[in-house]
Amino acid sequence: MKSIYAPLSRRVRSGFSIIELMIAIVISLIVLVVMMQAFKRASGEIKKGRSMIAMASEMRAVGETFRRDLANTTVSPRVWNLSSESNGYFEIIEGPQNDATYAAAPLIYPGMSFFGDVDDVFAMTIRSGEKPFRGRHDADNNPATAPIIVESHVAEVIWFVVHENVDDLDVNVDMDDRVTLYRRVLLVRPDLTTTETAANINTFFLNNDISARPVGAGIIANTLSDLTLRENRYAHKITPPLPLFPFPMQGAMLQSRLSATGEDIMLTNVAGFDIRVYSPNAPVKSLNGEQLSGPNDPYYVFAGGDPTEGAYVDLGFTGSGWFSGAADLKSQLTQTWDSWSPHYEYNGIDDDDGGTGPIDEGSNGLDDGGLPGVVDDEQERETQPPYAYPIRAVQLTMRGIEKSTRNIRQVTITSSFVPE
Repeated sequence: MKSIYAPLSRRVRSGFSIIELMIAIVISLIVLVVMMQAFKRASGEIKKGRSMIAMASEMRAVGETFRRDLANTTVSPRVWNLSSESNGYFEIIEGPQNDATYAAAPLIYPGMSFFGDVDDVFAMTIRSGEKPFRGRHDADNNPATAPIIVESHVAEVIWFVVHENVDDLDVNVDMDDRVTLYRRVLLVRPDLTTTETAANINTFFLNNDISARPVGAGIIANTLSDLTLRENRYAHKITPPLPLFPFPMQGAMLQSRLSATGEDIMLTNVAGFDIRVYSPNAPVKSLNGEQLSGPNDPYYVFAGGDPTEGAYVDLGFTGSGWFSGAADLKSQLTQTWDSWSPHYEYNGIDDDDGGTGPIDEGSNGLDDGGLPGVVDDEQERETQPPYAYPIRAVQLTMRGIEKSTRNIRQVTITSSFVPE
């Protein structure tokens, strides 16, 4: 009879050896690492997608606000706007940089190819529609008492961009800097008063959302009629008597309260805020036989083919057509469009000669030059609008950048002022 017990050498092993366990652990770790990398990549893509969606939504909302502002302007963008009509104003300031100049920047400043025109300013008076604008009013400028909230259906609105140079390496815009778009809203409420003095006009705008101007030693709230004059608009006149005509916008005053609060921010991480106006006779060329290129587009100088006409252009662009070249010398401004006022022709001030010449030559009833034998002709005027052409349409190109992924989103808003 055979034994039921097999020899020890013939027994079947149970379990794994240490080597087999180590191999299994290594394989498991490899699988886990691969899965973690896959999840990390998927999470990054989800984050990237969410950030792009959020940026697109934010830019779309900003674009709609800008479009609504344009649709509710109180004045038609034509020159010679009478203060007696109480229409307010419309002003565009083209900064020294534009998309064409920034296109060549990567050759000198690497990393700037993301950025374009970010130094334009757009200011105007608008109506609110159904819901009134709301803002702060601090009549006595007393920190112990909180400002009250006031309302108005009319406001002075200024769109502008602030560049904060974080790295201090140069004055140009680069990836390390902060570029922020602001929309300052100042209510037109001429019935409101303040005890703040003209010397503290910046402090006034720090605590108030009221359109106002320095007059003598005090500060007076503006009417729409007041705002037709350049010196009464926000950031155009700090304290009398300086600056003098033509009262250029004071860039430092635009930021009068931005460092103290985060109010008025519309968009952060801005890569472009470009305001252009329509010129019906500006030359347009084709690039590579396909893409049309206007005078301020990058690489326009390399475009060719038979030119057509009609393009959105920066004020003062190089070439021919409406809004090209330097502004009228009598305006004493550069690259600015203004609805202008004939007030300077009969204000009793020598606006063009610094107090050394005749006063109000264009309306004093005398022949002070100009056309021979013609009294008070156009050539005798002390001032002229910077550009003598009305604005038919405005185009805003706005670009935002998601810095963590370096993705760009662009929104273009076009608004026509020509009745259909």
